[in-house]
Amino acid sequence: MKKIGTIENGRVLRFSLHMRIQHIVLMVSLIALAVTGFALKYNDSVLGRFLLTIEGGMTFRGMIHRFFAVILVLDIIYHLWYTVFTDEGHRELMLLKPSRKDVTEFFAVMRYTLTGRGSKPEFDKYTYREKIQYWGVVVGVSIMVITGFLLWFETASMTVMPKWIFDITGIVHGAEGIILFIILFLWHAYNVHIGGKQFFNTSFISGWEDLDYLKKERPLEYKRYTGGGEGV
Repeated sequence: MKKIGTIENGRVLRFSLHMRIQHIVLMVSLIALAVTGFALKYNDSVLGRFLLTIEGGMTFRGMIHRFFAVILVLDIIYHLWYTVFTDEGHRELMLLKPSRKDVTEFFAVMRYTLTGRGSKPEFDKYTYREKIQYWGVVVGVSIMVITGFLLWFETASMTVMPKWIFDITGIVHGAEGIILFIILFLWHAYNVHIGGKQFFNTSFISGWEDLDYLKKERPLEYKRYTGGGEGV
């Protein structure tokens, strides 16, 4: 398995196979959970009824929803193993650690965007945007999983909590699903595939990125891979 930072034919490997698998499983499972969750939450709407129809009705909708909930949990376990027990995963996690530099970058970008003064900061692999998205997903998915399992095992949950807390759990679960949708499928997808310099960046599938693009958009990451040189 090739390591992150491997340079070949003017391209660099930014995302390893481990990272790509986790990302794709997360993406597919959250999309499936969002679609099946929407069908339940808005089952009295035209779109909700349509989704229920193609999902095979309320019973099959529930089965699909729970199946992908289990897939999501397995992906979380995979991610925890990756970040705790592999050197690569730990290095990536450290790059995602919030720092004072993120605040400085944010205000520098705002100043440049709104006033045209100053210049854009030199970004590393993960900017403040990716860090907010990553940690937002960590918190959001954790809430989704906990509340989801409480709702799944309703009888057991009701034996240890009053009904009003159980009702709030359902509200929180649905609201968190909408927040995750906004973070992932609107903000994240826009930043990566529309708002950037490349339309539909395929590096999340292949793992590879053009060095020229990286040099312009992530100069600090580029320098770390090339040793400050021009690459290979």
